[in-house]
Amino acid sequence: MSLSRQWQKLDRWLSQVAVTGFLKPRNLHYACALSGPIAGGFFISCFIASGFLPPMRPWWSAERSLEHYQAHLTGMHVGSALMMFAGAFFIPFYCVVADQMQRMPNMPWILPQLQLASGTASTIGFFLPGMQLAVAAFRRDREPALLELANDSFWIFAIMPFSSFFPLCWSWAYAILLDTREKPLYPKYMAIGNFIVPFMFLWSAAIHATHSGPFAWNGGFGFWTPLGVFGLLFVGDTYFLLKAIQKDFAEEDTSGILCNSIRSEAPKNEP
Repeated sequence: MSLSRQWQKLDRWLSQVAVTGFLKPRNLHYACALSGPIAGGFFISCFIASGFLPPMRPWWSAERSLEHYQAHLTGMHVGSALMMFAGAFFIPFYCVVADQMQRMPNMPWILPQLQLASGTASTIGFFLPGMQLAVAAFRRDREPALLELANDSFWIFAIMPFSSFFPLCWSWAYAILLDTREKPLYPKYMAIGNFIVPFMFLWSAAIHATHSGPFAWNGGFGFWTPLGVFGLLFVGDTYFLLKAIQKDFAEEDTSGILCNSIRSEAPKNEP
């Protein structure tokens, strides 16, 4: 068999693979929807691997922080990579949300674009702390004062970049409210959740101004409440996304079967 025919055979095989099995377009939508919980899992796993759950105390001395880093150095190397992967999986999740918004009738063009832009901007909250943790754990013999600065930067980078969550969640909430069909794909209380949850991050705006108490980076309002409520929102949004994707493709399959049936029953023109 000639080389050109081998390439043609490989090309046909690859074209077939792209539309069958796990690579079917519908499975891509499911994978993007599941990327949200995967991103959240990587985010939490970073803290677990680095020994940051419960979080380090902001009032620790530089020497005490250095001891913690030296004791969890390998885990922090792993954790920095996990945080970076969390940002990578965050992108397809909000791309599929934007796609779902475009499927709604009479949807303003700007809402899916706002979703994509703010979702992309939100990855800063993963990439910056991931790189900062890598820098902090890069040298075992770092001076305590420099390590303390790197550690402070990690915690502030990991918690404070929340402002992009407002347009991210509010555009999704507004799109859900605009869906006035008799049987909308998403319940209206989902819009309420996406509207309220970003406010839970406002308490984190004070983590750079206090070393202790509920508004510190290890406090109930500064860390645990935003983490918990956004995690619940992630799970809820993913559940309804998966249901909507399933319904979308079921309707497309039904429409395709109906069209094929109509074509097969149509009278053929006589020659």
